[in-house]
Amino acid sequence: MDYTGTESLLRLLLIEKYLSSTLRRKINEKATNFLEDLTDDVGGFLHMVLGGLVDEVDDEEHMCSEDDIRTLVQCVPGTLSIKDDCGEFPIYNASFSWGKRVSCVPMLAEEGMKHNVGGDGMRGGLLCESEDSAETPLTEIACNNPNQYDADYAMYDLFRLDIIKRLREMGLLKKEDIRKYNLLWDSCYDCSSQRFNYFADWDPSVLKEQQWDQYSAFQLALSATLRHYPRELGLLLLKDDEGETSFQMARNQFGKEFAWKAIKKCLDESSGGSNILEKDPQTNMYPFMFAAAGGDTSELDLVYYLVRRNPLSLLSDYCSDKNTATYMTCSGKRKR
Repeated sequence: MDYTGTESLLRLLLIEKYLSSTLRRKINEKATNFLEDLTDDVGGFLHMVLGGLVDEVDDEEHMCSEDDIRTLVQCVPGTLSIKDDCGEFPIYNASFSWGKRVSCVPMLAEEGMKHNVGGDGMRGGLLCESEDSAETPLTEIACNNPNQYDADYAMYDLFRLDIIKRLREMGLLKKEDIRKYNLLWDSCYDCSSQRFNYFADWDPSVLKEQQWDQYSAFQLALSATLRHYPRELGLLLLKDDEGETSFQMARNQFGKEFAWKAIKKCLDESSGGSNILEKDPQTNMYPFMFAAAGGDTSELDLVYYLVRRNPLSLLSDYCSDKNTATYMTCSGKRKR
């Protein structure tokens, strides 16, 4: 019976332990050289598999599992540093793919760490920038969104969130990365809302560093800030460098009607619950007082909303203060 070269080599390896040490050493040397010679070829195959170019690798049976790809790169580790025609490492091609190919990113980064792919501090290629877009595998996983023809946004988002969690567990994604690589704000879209909320819950302080000029992003970010800063009304009254609050920005950007509709919806659904109505134990002030203290009539909708939700707050001893009472009296005379 005739055997292929590969079959003969595998059969030989099965009896290797019975061979002399000299012959085993020679087989090992030649096998090492053989695998090194295969690096470019295996690298090309790896790029096609991770990039989803199924037609160029015969058929779907060549869609290797993650364990298969791990075995491949462990046998020929040089493939992790082979770049494709666009100058990208295999881990980058995997990062914007779908299904089981993108799930290989944590494994490729882990194996890449062992061989310093991309150089020192690049986390196995996870932080290497694309030559075309300056994106990295990390930012692609954290912020990339499906195209308009992919209707299953939630599944796409959830799949990438799982990869983010794996990278965090492996120590390949750090808390400071959220701010350093702008992961929170670049994921502030409806189709990546699960990733956005994950980053917001991991480091809520980043929420204080930016306002939101897109309507859907404003609602998503406001809901997150209300969850973490309910007594500050979700940072609605936090001023930017030009002295404009998020409330005023929304009104100017989206118009009074649309802005208030979004804000009211977020307040109604806030997981902060009663915290947006209760007195702050540190300042001894109710949230409506913060809104009233600004003196901007555009924020009266917010004041009245909070008072209607908790009218007993007006009976607070603090509200007997002359200035507060005067302001609320004058505010009540506005035109409806």
